Amino acid sequence: MEDVQEEILNENHTNYPIVNQKGIYLGMMNKKHLLYPNKKKVILVDHNEYSQSAKDLDQAEILEIIDHHKIGDISITLSIYFRNMPVGSTCTIIYNMYRENEVEID
Repeated sequence: MEDVQEEILNENHTNYPIVNQKGIYLGMMNKKHLLYPNKKKVILVDHNEYSQSAKDLDQAEILEIIDHHKIGDISITLSIYFRNMPVGSTCTIIYNMYRENEVEID
C-alpha cells in the first residue's frame, strides 16, 4: 500500500482493484483503507521493549502484555491488560493464568 498511497490519495476514484503479479483479481481496496488502515493486533509475551519486539511494532495495536522483566519503553494510548510478575519465567505467569481460568493443561 505504501507504493501506491500518494497516487491513490490524489485521485478522484474511491475503489481500486487489487491484482497479483500475474494480473489475477484478488479483491478491492477503498481509499479509506489508506486513510484509516487496520492495525495488526498483538499481545507481547516475555518482553515489553521496542528493541526486543518485531519490526514496526509502533504501527500495531498492543492488546496485552505478559512479562516478568523490568517495565520497558513500550507506550500505548489505551488501557490494556498488563501482567508483570517478579518470577523466574513468563511460563509461570501463563501457568497461573490457566489455573485462574480453570483451564486444564494437556
